[in-house]
Amino acid sequence: MSKVSISRLADDVKTVVGDSLLDICLPEDSPFPDMENRVRVLAPGLLADILITAPFYDVGGVKNFSGPIETDKTGCVTMPLPDDFLKLVSIKMSDWQRAVSEITDSQSPKALQQGSRFPGIRGTPQRPVVILEGDAGGKLVVKMYSSTKGATLESACYISRPEVDSSDMIEVPPGVYHQLVMALVHNVQPSFTSASMR
Repeated sequence: MSKVSISRLADDVKTVVGDSLLDICLPEDSPFPDMENRVRVLAPGLLADILITAPFYDVGGVKNFSGPIETDKTGCVTMPLPDDFLKLVSIKMSDWQRAVSEITDSQSPKALQQGSRFPGIRGTPQRPVVILEGDAGGKLVVKMYSSTKGATLESACYISRPEVDSSDMIEVPPGVYHQLVMALVHNVQPSFTSASMR
């Protein structure tokens, strides 16, 4: 990950949009009123959408996380996710034979199978399943099926939700920078970009 200033990001968006605006703006008008503010508001959400679907080699930096884990009598392990959680990269309990890199939605058939009374249908240390859910307080947690008594969290890492920091910078992986600029171009001035494509 590398930090990019909002002003630089806005300048790159202006450069792409600029040529298409020359024929529809009067010379005395600024074609970019409040461009930095628009980029500041839109960039985190657009970047989050890109990171969710981007291949790992384009995303780069990840964060490790851990938290209090609770294991119930059926072997289901529950752990809260970080507040800035966006996407799971990998998670592994100490007794699992492999790490899991995909979170299953709580409404999917696979998630519903985890409530079965038949052990062969549920996730096991040989074929673990990780479900994303919300707890009673609305906080995101993962439920991991399943683990043996005394097992501990061996490793967990994730991609964090993008945000603009106090110095007006945002972390953008170099591999998706151009994609973010183009997404901003299509969102900050939709009427201008559509006019240029006629």
